[in-house]
Amino acid sequence: MTLARPPVTARSRRLPDTSSSWRKLQRRAAPVRVRLTAAAVAVVAAALVVGAAGMLLLLQRSLMGSLTQSTRLQAAAVGSLLENSTTLPRHLRGRASLVQVLDTGGKVRTATPDALDQPPMARPLASGSQNSVEVLSSIPSNGPQPLGEEGPWLVVRHFVAAPTGVFTVAVATSLDTLNEVLAHLALILGLGVPLLVAFVGVGAWVLAGRALQPVEAIRVEVAELSQGQLHRRVPVPPGADEVARLATTMNTMLERLEVSASRQRGFLADASHELRTPLTVVQAELEVALAHPGQDWNCVAGQVLEETRRMARIVEDLLILARADDGQLVARMGPVDLDELVLDEARSVRARGPAVDVGRVSAGRVVGDADHLRRVVRNLCDNAARHASAKVTLELGGVGDQVQLVVADDGPGIPEQHREKVFERFARLDESRSRSGGGAGLGLAIVREIVTFHGGCVAVEPSDVGARVVVRLPRSDA
Repeated sequence: MTLARPPVTARSRRLPDTSSSWRKLQRRAAPVRVRLTAAAVAVVAAALVVGAAGMLLLLQRSLMGSLTQSTRLQAAAVGSLLENSTTLPRHLRGRASLVQVLDTGGKVRTATPDALDQPPMARPLASGSQNSVEVLSSIPSNGPQPLGEEGPWLVVRHFVAAPTGVFTVAVATSLDTLNEVLAHLALILGLGVPLLVAFVGVGAWVLAGRALQPVEAIRVEVAELSQGQLHRRVPVPPGADEVARLATTMNTMLERLEVSASRQRGFLADASHELRTPLTVVQAELEVALAHPGQDWNCVAGQVLEETRRMARIVEDLLILARADDGQLVARMGPVDLDELVLDEARSVRARGPAVDVGRVSAGRVVGDADHLRRVVRNLCDNAARHASAKVTLELGGVGDQVQLVVADDGPGIPEQHREKVFERFARLDESRSRSGGGAGLGLAIVREIVTFHGGCVAVEPSDVGARVVVRLPRSDA
């Protein structure tokens, strides 16, 4: 009885952790300089080896072809001599080759002096056979050593029909010289290629070191940076290569970090100052009340409650800005009738005193979070009511594919050089720095963050009288 193997399931099968293996491999990886040098050496070595082998092969083929052609011409010359002669010569003249003339029975009829009394170098060709070329390691000899130089030999057989009979001309040429040339060249390449590879390795090591020097300088500078040294910058090497662009990018990043850190320190200082003021007022009110038992505690509680509400508003504003900075501003998006929000806030502002003109408010629907957009309208209306002399003007309507909201007042206005500054956090102009006349300086900053989150824009535009703040949001198609 055999037992069946249980099926492999997703739980039972354990796959290798490729991510951890890759991380371990990265930790064991050699330095960049070593890898660059090794890559350069490997590429050059492979190219040189392939090139040397190719050159040897091409040279061998070229020399072999030339030698074969020369041997064939010599065999053809002997064949022409036999065809034009009525008698068979006793001896043949050979240059650097052995020549034998064989009859159909394989007997040597004539030859060069060195091969005359020697065995046939090859078998005779049959009538009508093609000429042949072959390489023999040695040729037959009556002596203890092969004829002439040691092999191998290139043997060419040439068929001849002469007046004196049918013969085969066999011409043998030694390949020893060719092999010596190739051997010497292989030796030169065998010594030269490693030396050249070593030279390339040293050059690649030096060049890689010089190329990585700016990177090391950047690393050292960044390693020495601390929270209080963000004003320092990494050295930028000359030129416009990748390292120079990296250094420029890092300096830009350090500049942004410096600005962000400075902004954060200023933000914390301003927040502490704004929260300290109401806390100081609450503490003073309570200390005075405790020092004078006859104080009206209802009046004290009212003043403390007002300051507590002020602190709550500041904390809520700070929380919104912090979420906006982290990209975690929570919103419930949907169609919003902006005109309803504008009219609601207009009634609230009118109840506090200034006259409100809503004659140019028309329908305007956008996509967004109703609470956030209500806060935008409220902050703009509060800011206008705070600075207006007698009147606040609200306008709402469509402009192209956008909805435009205008909040204007007839107050002192905003100077041109301060039209962008008013959207900064805790930014308040000199005319509104008192606690009674100005807020914490976060209202317009929150307006810009919320409007930007909704894909719109806000700006202070020129106006003949007072201030004119314009908000543009994408129109809803619903």
